[in-house]
Amino acid sequence: MTTTLRSELAALSYKKERLTSELSETRSALCSKESDVENLRAQAARQTALIGSLQGRLQASESREQAVQARCDATIQTVQREKRASDERNKELLCRIQHLEGAAASEESHKEQAKAQLHDLLRRLSVCLGMDVCENNANSHATPECVVSRAEEVMIELQRAKAKVSSTCDTLSSCENELLNLKSLANIEKQRLSAQLDGAGNHNHELEGRCRQYERDLQLQRDRLTESEINGEKMKEELRGFESRCHRLQNNLDRIQADRLQFLRGLSNLLNVPEPCETLIKDKLRELLAENQAMHAQMHSLRDQLSNEHEKFKETQESAECRLRTGEAQKCELSDRLEKCHAEIHTLRKEHMGLSEYLQRLAAALSWSECSAPPALGADTNLMADNLLERAERLAAHCEHEVSHHHAGGEKSCCDHHHHHHGQGKLRRERSCHDIPLKESSSVYNLQRRVRVLREQVQRRDLHLELLRRKLAIIEDGARGKCMLQGERDEAVCRAKKAAKQVDKLTTQLADARGQIAEVKAQLAEAVEYKITSLERARKIDELTTQICDLEDEKTRMLSQLNAMKERMKSSCESNQNRRCRDEALINSLRDDVSRLSAQLSDANQRLSHLQSFRTSVARTLHLRDLPETDLLHRLQALCSAHQEFTLLSKRYETASPVGDHPCPRYDDPVPPSSHCRPPRDLSPPAAHHHTSASHNHSSHTLSHSHSHGHAISHSHSMHGRHHQRQRSKSRDKRLHDECFDSDVHRLHHGCKDQLLANNSGGSCDEDYDFKSKYC
Repeated sequence: MTTTLRSELAALSYKKERLTSELSETRSALCSKESDVENLRAQAARQTALIGSLQGRLQASESREQAVQARCDATIQTVQREKRASDERNKELLCRIQHLEGAAASEESHKEQAKAQLHDLLRRLSVCLGMDVCENNANSHATPECVVSRAEEVMIELQRAKAKVSSTCDTLSSCENELLNLKSLANIEKQRLSAQLDGAGNHNHELEGRCRQYERDLQLQRDRLTESEINGEKMKEELRGFESRCHRLQNNLDRIQADRLQFLRGLSNLLNVPEPCETLIKDKLRELLAENQAMHAQMHSLRDQLSNEHEKFKETQESAECRLRTGEAQKCELSDRLEKCHAEIHTLRKEHMGLSEYLQRLAAALSWSECSAPPALGADTNLMADNLLERAERLAAHCEHEVSHHHAGGEKSCCDHHHHHHGQGKLRRERSCHDIPLKESSSVYNLQRRVRVLREQVQRRDLHLELLRRKLAIIEDGARGKCMLQGERDEAVCRAKKAAKQVDKLTTQLADARGQIAEVKAQLAEAVEYKITSLERARKIDELTTQICDLEDEKTRMLSQLNAMKERMKSSCESNQNRRCRDEALINSLRDDVSRLSAQLSDANQRLSHLQSFRTSVARTLHLRDLPETDLLHRLQALCSAHQEFTLLSKRYETASPVGDHPCPRYDDPVPPSSHCRPPRDLSPPAAHHHTSASHNHSSHTLSHSHSHGHAISHSHSMHGRHHQRQRSKSRDKRLHDECFDSDVHRLHHGCKDQLLANNSGGSCDEDYDFKSKYC
């Protein structure tokens, strides 16, 4: 029992040690988890603060980005509107230029048509009036009134026509030279204008390409400017943030220094230091830390002692409880066994009494005189039972011997059967003094059988009694162990009470020590936190100062870039302004050209109206109003030829011819071309505005010159003789015919291809060809 209790106690102590180790491990794990939880909470707090600051910065950056996007959209819209306006203006200007070019071309065609008509009419009139074609062609800028006056003079003064023709021959060369000069100047001016138009078109294309390039450059510069502005705004915001942070950090630094000084003063007051000096406070703190470490060591030793005592107390308490539980269980079991044993003893006593009575009755039945009284209670009945059994066997053997003589076969088998059943050796059979009758053999057999059964029962009951004795010994040992356990329990309870009192004292001391340690730890933690915060702030201040320096450098660099971009934008704006001014000047020059062309067109229209009035005046003079121009020209030509014939005839009849071999040439006689006649030139028609202005400028001069020269020639005719006059008229007639032929051929080359001239003067061209074939 004690070995089992000791083994159980050892197992329980092992379990207790294992549970205490697991408990210490769980406590250490719990402490580490609590420290991890605190660290995670601190990290979560820092992360939440950082997330809040980042969210604020993100919102600020989003607002700035939205504002910048709005400004960019506004600038893009304005640039797009300006571009659309400039495109529309360019398209409008191009349309206007094309329209003006078309109008100028149409006006030039009208001018050429009117000029051709005027030349045709003047030629026909000159042919009809007998005037010099070159003179009329040179005097193409003359007014119709002059021609009308000339016709009136022809009609009124036929005598003076010869002098006027001779005067016009002198001026014809100069007019021709002027005309050629004017044509060359007109060609040069036309070439210059065409070159200017080509240059203007090329310049316009170049300007369009430059405009597109400048628009792209402007867009790129604007994008760069917006990016630089955005970067500048960001830098400004960051600078403001850094400045505000620096101010806050400076304020925090001042506040921390003040708090540090106050903390040092409070710490010096708490530590009983005379001056708030760091060295004294550090020395005092080192002393306190040494004392704290000593107290910690003492506390750990006390804690170990307390834990050991507590463990011992728990072990003793648990062992006592286990012993009490096992003792109570054993007590209950033993009480149950005791009750069972009492019941068995009672039954055994009853059986013993019955057995003793039975043995006494059996002894009386067997006539055994030695057993006169039943055996006493607690006496051994085995001896009496053995004696009775031996007597019964002897009686049985005697009965068998007696029966064997009378019944040898049956008795012998019966004896053998009896000997086989008992399996024991032969007993010495003695004959008693009583005789056993034969009729009692069956009853003896039954008695023997009952004796064997009773013997077996007695053996079994003896074995049971032996077992009961052993159980009683075990119960007595358990009772003695229970008494010992009760004594040990009482001792353990006394020790536990003493240990509880000691534990209470130690817990109070531990609580006081923990309070002191907590205070010292709080002070140390505050000091460490202050030191850490001061170091972190110093590091942050250093980092911010370096960042401020970097940002200052970046700011200067960005300002230089911004100034460079501004200079570039300014130069590009100035160049665009200059190009715009040049384009406007070119457009103004084109407008002036268009206005000049319109003025020339109006002049041509006015001259056309004068030509129409001249035609009407000629028709009125000839009293032919409803005839076409061809008929008028035929009439004038016939009139001029008749006048020429009349003058020649009158000259013949007035004086005889002094030269007989040289008859007076007629107007229709072919004259060989003179050597001074120029071949026809393929000159392009002059420009409209130049030719019109030149013709308008030289018209009055030509008329005045012709009139003055006519008067001079008439005066010379009166002074010289007739013969000299005829020679001069003959040479002049030849030169006149040659020059008229050359001018007609030149006009044919340059004027007959015009559609309007062909439509208006088809018949006159045929007559001119007939006239020239006559003189060729």
